[in-house]
Amino acid sequence: MDDLYIKKVLNGEVEAFSYLVKNYQDFAFRTAMAMVKEEAIASDLVQDSFIQAFDGLEKYRADAAFSTWLYRIIVNNCLKFLSKEKN
Repeated sequence: MDDLYIKKVLNGEVEAFSYLVKNYQDFAFRTAMAMVKEEAIASDLVQDSFIQAFDGLEKYRADAAFSTWLYRIIVNNCLKFLSKEKN
């Protein structure tokens, strides 16, 4: 089902991305919270991750599930944040 909405977004129906956000927002938030432990920061990182996923959707190759691709974006953003916080 994700592939259908991804194709719609790539074909110009940007509002179709809301399906992906609704479908994965809890997963994304739990992932970020597990790493950064603060709700406000996790929310910001999730929002940034969805924006990054939207902006880079044409790079999604469907080799893996969308959730796996999104997970890597979230984890990478959290790691960047934690690295900056450490320094």
